[in-house]
Amino acid sequence: MKKIASRLSLAVVITLGIANLALALPPLLSISLASTPISDTILTGEDAVLLESFTLTTDAKNILITSIVLNGELDEDLDGDYNDTVTGSVITDNGISLSSVVTAVWLEDADGSQIGTDATFAANGDVVFTGLSLIQSAGSTERINVYGDISSSAPYNSNDDRVAVNILRASTSIKAQALPRGGIVFVPGRFINGTEDNPMVYMTITDSGELTIVEESADPVDDQIAVAETEDLLVARYRLTATDEDFQVTSMSFVPTDASNTVGSSTSRVDAITTLTLLYPTDVNYPDTLDGSKVVTMSGTSMVFNGLIMMVPEDDSITIELYADLAGHQLDGLGDLDSGDDLYFTINTGDYDGGSHGDFAATGQVSGVTKTESDFSDVTAGNATYVYRTIPTIANAATTMGTSLITGSDQEFYRFTITASDTYDVMTHYLSLDIESTGILEEGGANTLSNMTTASTCQGTSSYSTAPLFIKEYGHTTVVGTGCYDAVTNVANFDLNTNNGMITSGVVIGALATKTFSVFGDIHEDSDASTSATLSTRLKEDAAHVAMGTAYSLRGSDVGLIWSDSGYPSGEHGEGIAEWMNGYKVPGMPVSYVTLS
Repeated sequence: MKKIASRLSLAVVITLGIANLALALPPLLSISLASTPISDTILTGEDAVLLESFTLTTDAKNILITSIVLNGELDEDLDGDYNDTVTGSVITDNGISLSSVVTAVWLEDADGSQIGTDATFAANGDVVFTGLSLIQSAGSTERINVYGDISSSAPYNSNDDRVAVNILRASTSIKAQALPRGGIVFVPGRFINGTEDNPMVYMTITDSGELTIVEESADPVDDQIAVAETEDLLVARYRLTATDEDFQVTSMSFVPTDASNTVGSSTSRVDAITTLTLLYPTDVNYPDTLDGSKVVTMSGTSMVFNGLIMMVPEDDSITIELYADLAGHQLDGLGDLDSGDDLYFTINTGDYDGGSHGDFAATGQVSGVTKTESDFSDVTAGNATYVYRTIPTIANAATTMGTSLITGSDQEFYRFTITASDTYDVMTHYLSLDIESTGILEEGGANTLSNMTTASTCQGTSSYSTAPLFIKEYGHTTVVGTGCYDAVTNVANFDLNTNNGMITSGVVIGALATKTFSVFGDIHEDSDASTSATLSTRLKEDAAHVAMGTAYSLRGSDVGLIWSDSGYPSGEHGEGIAEWMNGYKVPGMPVSYVTLS
């Protein structure tokens, strides 16, 4: 029994000892770097900059923090060596002290209430906050934010400055006592913001924000063709992005060039334009609202927009739009718009013409620094606007035809329209159709879609009397186009230069007129009873621009449409004159398939 009692007494003593030891351990205050801020760029003269944030976490006891010492680090010449010179108790970097860069420092809690009073970095790089009465409850986490004012003289020595705030040794940097009776507080940790020459978070001080200009890529203007005297034609979009501060753009210059912004290329293009209109936002709070507008009349080779109130918000982008009014067309080749002019629009910052017209000005709204044309390179929008004396518009006319496929010889299976703009006549010379079919005889002799013995004999078009396929103007008996179908390529090519066998220069669609055309062929079902007869047809799309040429030089299996605006400068016209274009970007194209079944 005595042994048992002795053992019980020993257990009680050990338990009480452990309990007393736990009661005797000092409270713990843990310090770490907050998730924000991250390294950033700030501007000269900027006030109330969040330089760093620390989190403080206590364990099971309340504590009172009475002083905090922070270490400031400066890399003035951006060589990666912070506080590179120590002379006695004076620390500088590249001859500059931290207090010359950050003129005032203070602390705030997470709610924005200031803790203690403002202070400054001492000559040794420390900033000391004493007389604090910061009470932190047991088991809580609090945040201390370090703010500073940046000198308007920074950065120094013509380069950016870099500053960081650190706690080098927490046990000596934080003075705290346990509550309610006092007593020491254990504050572990070193180099909370990384080592002295490699801080994890730092702020780079620069003299101004940055502004960049590029072509709008998210929603660019597509290539297009346009007729003379078109007004308010959207010709280009650009994107401006500001970092670190808002910018106001007050001046900008545009020049019409070729795709490569070739020097001198505007000379033959400026006569296609009468005015340019620039739309832009005027409020940084509404960057998507293009409520600003400026119109400039064409003069010389470059158009300068002055007096702009174009606002680009900090760390955000705006899109601006450029519109053109096109000039009239003359056939003398001496001025005004010329058929086939390809217009690319360039923000001219001086690269194009050596700076003689490259006007640009944008001022940072915090730094007051003005960026000029010498800070930028020309920006050419990649979309082309091809201008002509008149242009066609294409459309299917399926609704007037129905959807039923009628078999037999010389049956109509496709109908479409061509409309000329209201300026001049349009001439059409050649076109191609994409044809897809099921259950229909396509080749192998008479009573087939190709009416040819083999696909290889279907080259180009056939004479009027033997044409497998032909086109009439809807409601008329005259054949205006003949062609054939190639079952290998599924393309039918047509010459539109016949009048019941008499050769012409093409079909004329008068200004503002519309003509409807019907396509005929031999439609016969094959012997496969399991396959339903269907025929799908559309005008073939031209996917790329081709330079103006003679009608015959443009022909081929890859061309969808050959048309002319009769815009050759000498006034001479015809198939052998270089005034013919393919169907690239003709309005209405591409059209959808029209299916008969």
